[in-house]
Amino acid sequence: MIERLIILDDEEGFDFLFQHHFEPILSKGVEYYFFTSLEDSRECLIKTAKRTAFVCDLHIDEQCGLDFSRKMKEYNPALEIVIISGRELKDCEFKFFNKPVDFKAMREYLEKI
Repeated sequence: MIERLIILDDEEGFDFLFQHHFEPILSKGVEYYFFTSLEDSRECLIKTAKRTAFVCDLHIDEQCGLDFSRKMKEYNPALEIVIISGRELKDCEFKFFNKPVDFKAMREYLEKI
């Protein structure tokens, strides 16, 4: 089970949605962080020694969330990465969910890792 859940999405309204839909996970003591910029999330991702899931939008701050996720994976190989996007993404090495996000399916996935 993950110990920390970090969400990176530039849509601030998603914070409430993630907290609401992931309440069963968070109620088990999982730390939760929501960021709207790459720079703000970087330190939290690099400094963690806990089993962490990172959910990242494909496009964030007009940059590529996928490239950012790859870099964070280099710093922390144990990082579990999930990419979300409103566009189809083929050949992604990470777990991928289309927007609108199927929160139930994503929660079930996160509970298994």
